[in-house]
Amino acid sequence: MSEFSVNILRKFRSDEIGSTCRTDPVILNVGKRLWDKGRAKERKKKPEVRK
Repeated sequence: MSEFSVNILRKFRSDEIGSTCRTDPVILNVGKRLWDKGRAKERKKKPEVRK
C-alpha cells in the first residue's frame, strides 16, 4: 500500500461518501496530486537559521 493510502484513504469514515472518495478515480487522482505536491513542498523546505 502506498503512503497516500495509509495516511489519507484509510482515515475516511466508512459511509457512502467515504466509500466514494476511496473508489472514484477522479477524486483519487486529484487527492494524490495534491498530497504529493504538499509532500514535495515539505521536503524542499530548508531549516531556518536563527541570527
